[in-house]
Amino acid sequence: MVEGLSVVVSNENKELTAAGLFAGIGGLCHGLELAGFKNLWATDFDEEVATTYRHNYPQSDFIHADINELDFDSAPAVDVLHGGFPCQSFSQAGNRKGFDDPRGQLFVTMMNKIAAMKNKPKVLLFENSPNIKNGENGAWFSHIVFSIRKAGYRFSAANCFELDAREHAGSPQSRVRLFMIAFRKDLGPFNPFLDLSFKAPSKPLETLLQRGEVRDPYYYLNPENKYSRMIKSQANAADDSRIFQLRKTVVRVQNAGVCPTLTANMGAGGHNVPFIFDHGEVRKLTERECLRLQSFPEEFAFPDSIKKTSRYRMIGNAVNAGISQGIGNYLQNKLREALNEPIMEIPA
Repeated sequence: MVEGLSVVVSNENKELTAAGLFAGIGGLCHGLELAGFKNLWATDFDEEVATTYRHNYPQSDFIHADINELDFDSAPAVDVLHGGFPCQSFSQAGNRKGFDDPRGQLFVTMMNKIAAMKNKPKVLLFENSPNIKNGENGAWFSHIVFSIRKAGYRFSAANCFELDAREHAGSPQSRVRLFMIAFRKDLGPFNPFLDLSFKAPSKPLETLLQRGEVRDPYYYLNPENKYSRMIKSQANAADDSRIFQLRKTVVRVQNAGVCPTLTANMGAGGHNVPFIFDHGEVRKLTERECLRLQSFPEEFAFPDSIKKTSRYRMIGNAVNAGISQGIGNYLQNKLREALNEPIMEIPA
């Protein structure tokens, strides 16, 4: 639970609804649901994502479709439409081609479709890399502001928030992402989303790890593997409790109790893989450990048909669910306030 932003909504107030574009395995959907939103639908083009999402959120309709082919008005109208549109072309670690990349163009497609909607959502919530504000000397962000305003929403840099999973969601994972909140123009003379701030209790890294429990050799490096030897050369001892991250051919030793940002390619080879010592040997983090670091609940599970490399990719692409819950609580308060719907706040 996120401190300071819990709400109790009176029975006479209607339930606020949400839907997700580029939903992935539901990090934003799950957090908003914990904050009291009813998730009506979500969509993504990835078949493995669709299988995983439906397995975990059977109460929500999932539309397996390419956004280029999706008719937004064919889905139920919602109060909040959210999405973590692809960040590879905007990230500092990506190719930085911005809107010249086909993945960057998906933002343009999304905004064109939102602009054409008959029943536009009251609020847009987008997630991406913080570097999107700085790319091309600010040209990327200027284009985003123009597109959102053209679609009928109030939005500026004042409605953007850089949130860290470690600082704000209590996760020991260092993960900073940019969240952008736009407000439909006809609902008020200004965008009321200006003061997003919350903090959850910290979870110690060791409480999220399965150290001593994992026997499956899949997760362990062969002691003679060159990466195993590299990591061992950087360790203080075979019981070193820190996380070691492989970055191509370099080992980055993390500060005690801190996990680096989990990435989509951590299951596909040596690049960006987080390792720990367990049973005196080097092993990579399990999917369950990574899910915990992304604030997903213990009951979240991958269907048996989903291969392990895909599981890591989907976890690395996900929005931290704890961050999403904090934002959801904030939206419940501020949106009802903007709509003159009374709410009663209680401490978390």
